[in-house]
Amino acid sequence: MRKGDCRMRTLKYAILGAISRAPKNGYDLMLEFNEELSHTWYASHSQIYPELKRLTKEGLIEYKVEIQGECLEKKVYTITEKGLKEFQKWVLEDVDVMSSPKDEFRLKIYYLDYFDSDDVMQKLADCKEKHLKRMSKFEKALANYPKPPAERSRLGDYLVLKGSLMREQSYVDWLDLCMDTVQGRDEGQAPSLNHCNIRQDYFCTGRWICP
Repeated sequence: MRKGDCRMRTLKYAILGAISRAPKNGYDLMLEFNEELSHTWYASHSQIYPELKRLTKEGLIEYKVEIQGECLEKKVYTITEKGLKEFQKWVLEDVDVMSSPKDEFRLKIYYLDYFDSDDVMQKLADCKEKHLKRMSKFEKALANYPKPPAERSRLGDYLVLKGSLMREQSYVDWLDLCMDTVQGRDEGQAPSLNHCNIRQDYFCTGRWICP
């Protein structure tokens, strides 16, 4: 299966899962992918609506037309018994370990020797600021969960948010390591790895800075 096909297959189940929780129209799904699901799976308007048509044709979801206002029609989708069974089967399937995600910024850092020191420090600082903003977003979302929720339907959201926050923290730690190492090398100092809690597999040995 091609990678693009695999991604569309996952979108299929992401939509089925969202609709299984409660009936939704296309706009509701867009909001869910832009908010609650954004930290684990993103889908655009141009992906969601064609997939809804396919799922309807396959008999996995169905819809009824509701009138909003005086004349605005909207399709409200619900999952069918066939769709629920297929979704539950997918949930229980094993997941292959994903290859390293594509990261253009890390790729550029790999070619660090093409940067001036001031330029690379600025790019690292700018990237850190962006990831700190994302961390703040996840921290605000987690403020809704002072403790792990008792409802199983919310527990998954809590755990994925915690994982997303940890991922961003690891990236910020790596950026701190990059800045300390670049600055230390320019000043003739040996870089220290003790300032942050980065797992060894976030960088490789034998190079100054690694992606």
